[in-house]
Amino acid sequence: MTQLNPVYTLQLPSAQTLLGDERLVVDQAVGAPLAATALVAGTAYQIVAVGTTNWVGIGAATAAVGEQFVATGAGTGTGTARVAETRETTVQAIADLAAGGATDLGYDQATRTLSSSTGGDVVLPLATPTLAGLLSAGDQAKLSALLLTGGSTGQVLALFGDGLWKAKSLTAADVGADSSGAAAAAIAAHLSAADPHPSYTTAAEAAAAAPVQTVALSLPSGWTTSATNTAGNVVLTLGLPTGSSLVSASDRTGWDAAAALAGTAIQGTDPRLTDAREWSAATISQADAEGGTATDRRAFTAQRVRQAIVAWWQGITSSLGRSLVGATDAPTARGLISAAASGAVGSSGLTMTSARLLGRGTAGTGAVEEIQIGANLSLTAGVLSASVTGGGGGTVTSVGLSVPTGFTTSGPVTTSGNIELLFLPGYSLPTTAKQADWDTAFSERLRWDGGATGLNAATGRTSLALGTAAQAATTDFATAAQGALAATALQPSSLASPPAIGNTTPAAGTFTTLVATTTLLFPGAAPSTPAAGYIYRSGDNIVYFDSTTTLRTVLNSAGNLANLSSPTIARANLGILTSQGFTLGGRTENLTARVLDTKRWSVAVTVTSLPLWTIVTAPTGSSAQFDIRVNGTSIYSVLPTIGAGATDSSATPGTFSTAFAANPVISALATVTFHCIQPGATIAGAGLDALIEGQR
Repeated sequence: MTQLNPVYTLQLPSAQTLLGDERLVVDQAVGAPLAATALVAGTAYQIVAVGTTNWVGIGAATAAVGEQFVATGAGTGTGTARVAETRETTVQAIADLAAGGATDLGYDQATRTLSSSTGGDVVLPLATPTLAGLLSAGDQAKLSALLLTGGSTGQVLALFGDGLWKAKSLTAADVGADSSGAAAAAIAAHLSAADPHPSYTTAAEAAAAAPVQTVALSLPSGWTTSATNTAGNVVLTLGLPTGSSLVSASDRTGWDAAAALAGTAIQGTDPRLTDAREWSAATISQADAEGGTATDRRAFTAQRVRQAIVAWWQGITSSLGRSLVGATDAPTARGLISAAASGAVGSSGLTMTSARLLGRGTAGTGAVEEIQIGANLSLTAGVLSASVTGGGGGTVTSVGLSVPTGFTTSGPVTTSGNIELLFLPGYSLPTTAKQADWDTAFSERLRWDGGATGLNAATGRTSLALGTAAQAATTDFATAAQGALAATALQPSSLASPPAIGNTTPAAGTFTTLVATTTLLFPGAAPSTPAAGYIYRSGDNIVYFDSTTTLRTVLNSAGNLANLSSPTIARANLGILTSQGFTLGGRTENLTARVLDTKRWSVAVTVTSLPLWTIVTAPTGSSAQFDIRVNGTSIYSVLPTIGAGATDSSATPGTFSTAFAANPVISALATVTFHCIQPGATIAGAGLDALIEGQR
C-alpha cells in the first residue's frame, strides 16, 4: 500500500513567551519497538510497553506508555520503546535581528500575533484556497465533515506519496486490525480450551490448596459440640453430657494415690496394657489345655478353651451325671435317677410320727430326720400355723429410705406409692465384672508401694525393661567411699615416662621404652623352664619358644640385618608386612578409559587392606573410577574412586568382593590388570599410582 505522510501540528501556548535560547521541539516515535535492554544512552525514546522495566531509573519522568525521555543507558526487564524522531527549530537564529542580544518571542492565540522584543510583530494569516496559513475553526469543522467526490461508502481521504489527497478503501492491515474471521476463531478457541483463564483459580485448584473442606466430629450419645471459624482456623468445642461431671472426691483420693506412683508403676496409658495389642505368645497345645497343670503363659483359642472345659467336665463327672445333664426333658431325667413325677406327694415310703416335719437338725450331711413342731406352731390338716400373743401396736404414717453417699430418693411415702432410688450427679453403679476389675487394679497398685503380695518379680522386671543389674547384689557395685576414691586414683595420663633401655637387659616388671640411640639386647641364655614366647640369644642367632615350647630360629645373622642369610625368611618369621606396589612411572599423560597396565605377579601375597590410588593432577567435573582384576576377575564389589578435586581414594576406597574378602590372596604367576573405568569429565587426571599392601 502507499505510505501516508505524517502530519505534524505545532501549537504554542496562549500568551506565553518563548525565550531566544530555547527550542521548539516536535516529536514522533518511529521504527519498530526495541527491548529495554537494547536502549542507548543519549538517544530519545518513547515507551511502548511498560513491562517490568524500571523506566524512571534510566531517565523517564514516569513509567507510562507514550512517555518520552532521553535514555541514560540500557534498561532491564521486559519493557519496550521506540526511537523518538526529534525535529528542533532553534529560535536562537532570530537573534540576528538584534545583534549581540537575545530575542524574546511571544504569541497571542486570540489575535494570531507573534511578537518580538527586538523587532516588529507579525500576525500569522489564516489559510486560503491559494495561500498557506493557520487553519481556522470553521475550516477545521468543514475538513472533519468533508465528503469525497467520486468516492464510495467506506472510503476515507488519504494523502498519498505524490502529494495528492485521494479516496482510499482501508484494509484490515492498513489499520492494524485482524483479518476477517480471526475474532470468531479466537472466541471458538477460547470456549473450547480446557482452562481458558489459567490466572484464575479453579475449584479443583482451590480444593488442592485448601484440602480441608469439611470437619465433622462423631460423639457418643448425650455429648455436644460447637464450632467457631476465625480466618479459616476452625475450633471445635466439646460439651459433656447433661448431668455429667469429673471424678468424685472419694474416687479422687484413690486416683491421687495411684498418680503418685507415676514413673515407678506401669501407667494406664502404657501400650503394653491395652486390649488392642496383639499377644504374640505361642498357642497352648491340646494336651496342656486338657491337662490343666501348665504354669507358663500361652495363648488360648476358642478350640483350646472348649477342649479344656470338656476334659475338666469329663474328670469331675460320672457317666450318670453326664447323662443327667444331657437329658432333654424332665421325664428322661427322673427316669435316670428313679424319681417320682411332679405333683402332690401321696407316699414317701417313710414311717413318721404325726405332727412332724421332715428335715435334718443335725449339723452336717446325713439321713433325713423328723422335726418337731415348736411352741406357738401347729400342724393341722397339712397346714403349718403360727399364733402370736402380746407385742406392740400402732399405725404407719410415713415410709422413707436412708441411702449411702452417691444416692438420693424421691422422698417418703405417706399414703401409697413407690420410693424411687436415684444416683446423684457424677455417680454410677458399676457392673459386677467392672467392680471386680476396679478392685483388682486398686489392690494391685499396692504392689508398687513395696508390697510383694501377688507380685511376680520376673514379670515386673520384664514389664519395666530392667536388666540383670536389678538382681545383682549390692556388693557387686562400688560403695560411696570407693566411688570417691575413683576420682583421685592414678590415671594413665599421669604415669611418668618410663626409663629408656640401655645396653643392658631390663629388669623384670619395669616399664621400658626405646630411644633413637638405644641398642636392644636380648637375654644371652635360655630360661631354666622353657616358656612360650620367650626370646633369647643363642650365639649369633635370635631364637624363641613357640606355643608348643618348640625352639624356633628368628634371625641368624652376624649381628645386623645387612648380614642376614635370608631376609625373606626373617620377615616371614617375624610377620613383617611387605608391599607390592604399582605405579604409572610418573607419567603425566591424561587418563582415559582403558587398561592402564598388566603385571605378572612374582610371589603370592595376602592383601591386608584396600589398595590406595593416588594421582598428581586431580580429576575435575566428575570422579575418576578404577578397578584391579586378578586373572580377569575384579577384586571389588564397589569400585574405588578419586573424587573431583581429590588426589587419592582414601575417602572412597571401594569394597572387596565377597569372594576376594574370604580369600584375599594374589597367587604367584597370577595376571593382574589395572583399569581406568572412568576419567574426570572436565580434567581427566594424570600421574596415577596404585599401591597394594600385603603379607608374603
